[in-house]
Amino acid sequence: MEPDLRVVPTGDWDPDDPESFGRVYDEHYSRIFNYIRYRVQDSATADDLTSITFHKALDRRFTFDPGRAGIGTWLLVIARSTVTDHHRRRGRRNRMLGWLKGEQGSVPDPETILIGTQESDGLLAAIARLPDRDRDLLGLKFAAGHTNRTIAEMTGRTESSVGVIVHRAVARLRLLLDGERTGR
Repeated sequence: MEPDLRVVPTGDWDPDDPESFGRVYDEHYSRIFNYIRYRVQDSATADDLTSITFHKALDRRFTFDPGRAGIGTWLLVIARSTVTDHHRRRGRRNRMLGWLKGEQGSVPDPETILIGTQESDGLLAAIARLPDRDRDLLGLKFAAGHTNRTIAEMTGRTESSVGVIVHRAVARLRLLLDGERTGR
């Protein structure tokens, strides 16, 4: 089940009230950061782009229309645009990376870290070889945790089209990862 993207009820959100926007920030920061982290090179860049996203949202807060989308969806659209702008500026359209994974509160041993880093590097390299469209939809699906229906609404595609693209992208990713493991 997809999380409610209107965590801060739109009736409680007053664009003139900084505390109200602060609640929106607190509720949605993790999801926005994770989505951006999935799409960019590193955590520092993701943090910068997340800040830019929320700054844009603050500047555009009077344009938010609760009749068109939830606050979370609106923020993800801004984040998506911010990431696209970043890649255009940097000329790195072919380099999308995954998000960090790990259990908080536990310190893994060095061997686990090394194996995890190698697996993560392989996954990130395979993701970077996928077409932009596939990387974008995989980011929305797995990093931001959206359903196909929500992704369809955000991208202007049909729900079934999103499902097919995601399915095929995952299949391509598996082939790329299997090829790396077998040395092909």
